[in-house]
Amino acid sequence: MHNRSLSKYAELTQKIRELSAPSIAEITSAEEYRDSLLRSFMRISELSKANEDILKEHIYPVLESNRILSKDDIEDIRNFCNILMDPTNMGNIDITMIYVHVQKLVNAAKEMDDIRTKIAVLDMLVQSAYLMFVSMYRLYPYYEICTKYRDAGIDAALEIISYLDKEKFEKLPDDFCKEIVLINSRYIYALFFWFDRAHIEEERQKDIDILLRSLSLADDPFYLQQAPNYDWQYHKFRCMDYLSCLTERNNINGYNQKQLEIIIENTKKLIEFSNQLDCDYIADFTDDIKQQYLNRNLYVSGKISKDEYKTFLREVFDRISREDYSSINIYLYFDVPIEYILTVQNDELTHEDKEFLIKFYKSLVHYAYNLPTPEQLTYLVSFISDVFRYFIEVEGGPSFKDLSLNLLAALHPPTYVHSLSVAVFTVTLTKHLLHKEPERFIGVLGIESVEDVLNRENEILKYAEDIALLHDVGKLQIIETVMTYARRLFDTEFDAIKVHPRLGYELLRKYPSTKDLAIGALGHHKWFNDKGGYPDDFKLSECKEEVLVSTLMVADCLDAATDSVGRNYKKALNLDDYIRELEEGKGTRYADYLVDLLHDEDVYRELSNLLEVARDDNYKKTYYLLREEAS
Repeated sequence: MHNRSLSKYAELTQKIRELSAPSIAEITSAEEYRDSLLRSFMRISELSKANEDILKEHIYPVLESNRILSKDDIEDIRNFCNILMDPTNMGNIDITMIYVHVQKLVNAAKEMDDIRTKIAVLDMLVQSAYLMFVSMYRLYPYYEICTKYRDAGIDAALEIISYLDKEKFEKLPDDFCKEIVLINSRYIYALFFWFDRAHIEEERQKDIDILLRSLSLADDPFYLQQAPNYDWQYHKFRCMDYLSCLTERNNINGYNQKQLEIIIENTKKLIEFSNQLDCDYIADFTDDIKQQYLNRNLYVSGKISKDEYKTFLREVFDRISREDYSSINIYLYFDVPIEYILTVQNDELTHEDKEFLIKFYKSLVHYAYNLPTPEQLTYLVSFISDVFRYFIEVEGGPSFKDLSLNLLAALHPPTYVHSLSVAVFTVTLTKHLLHKEPERFIGVLGIESVEDVLNRENEILKYAEDIALLHDVGKLQIIETVMTYARRLFDTEFDAIKVHPRLGYELLRKYPSTKDLAIGALGHHKWFNDKGGYPDDFKLSECKEEVLVSTLMVADCLDAATDSVGRNYKKALNLDDYIRELEEGKGTRYADYLVDLLHDEDVYRELSNLLEVARDDNYKKTYYLLREEAS
């Protein structure tokens, strides 16, 4: 392996991330924006080819080989992973690439009689497993994908902290190894997410015991003597910090009163301890964060009232900067309103509640639109997925439909443009099909006759448009995978991609503005004959909206096949080529009646015109939306 080439891969991948959502700060017109995107994606195509060459020459051979890695190989791969990974703020370049490399390293390290290498590699597995876990944790409620990362991280961390045994610890070769062991003694708690509610009570206490044990190391003369150069102040600070945060999300894990008393005690100790320190990391531990920790723990333990807590949260939110994108400000910006939402989740909203939620939702769109660089994207999306999970539609505020579309435009404009284009194509095909074969629409929107189909044409077309606009909303939860242009996807990424229809479905069906549109998200990758596509357990043939979902699928594929900017980095097809593709899948992948429809002269002519002008119009709409929301 060649370090220079591997560094180049990281550099090019970072550049691709930036190009996929170019800034509009210096762009002055919609036409310039469209041309800028076209140039960006032509450049992405070039960079992706360069990266693929690096992968084929230096990376895939190592990953796919069964040969035992040398110490030099291991060191090269470790350096490569360190270039890609930033565990402090989750501004990572390629999390999955890191994880698959680290798995290879772990297997190699087990064959070596070198404790230092083994501990270093296990530590990288803990970090990369955590990052993969957090990224996949957004696939709520489909947790089976992320549990394997949690388990791999826990197993590695347990192996590392087995060296806390005093006899083993004393024999560790250097300060580097001892530091990793001590850090993991507290960091392992971050991987203790449990979805099996039958064992949650046992695991709650395990969280506390792990952190208390790690905290106690800072007062043990043996460890103090063995690791005199270790930052014991930071260790104590971080242990108490983790303890204080156990009750995040309105005590979602249900710590009992006795456990809450321990948490409160350590929160107070944390605040007192931090007030005595004068070091760089304390600067981020602001008075608002201290009070947020304490008041949340006092509230969930019943020591202050809901009204007192809500008043505090509103006051803090008003002080939070809307221009600061540091990790700590992003944390506070999202944590405060999410905790507020959870306090009122099952209540009748007061006027103050509604005002606060509307203020947050509107500022969230502005905050997302002004994200200065893609480095914080993973961190930001992790919080946005929580907003989606707990969102409350408020009269007078953004609907879930509006909020999700705005955030899609902010975080990945090409997918937003794609959604607009698919909506145009879906409405066009629906209109022509409705005129030719109106009987196919019986059952849609509860319609019972051909006469009603014709009388409610506008309503059906509006329904078709909305279904299409929101069909890809589930991709917001896996935005980094969507943005993986620089290489082929790994199996785990395909697994995540295949979940996005269900993610969209689960989100859309929760809210009044979108519950009737969820079927489009669920079914738009399912084959017409139900024998291909995904989800496996969804049957298009049993769906009363089959005609609209089938039309959406054809429109979705049409845009993907013919777009040379945001969706396809190979040569785009023309309409004739696309129709030939449809013919190959007629009656299997694609509805036979829709393939026939595209041979109609009027339909062909209208789609040809739309391919000339509609996408440009959609880039203009996106530009004006971005300019308006970012200002």
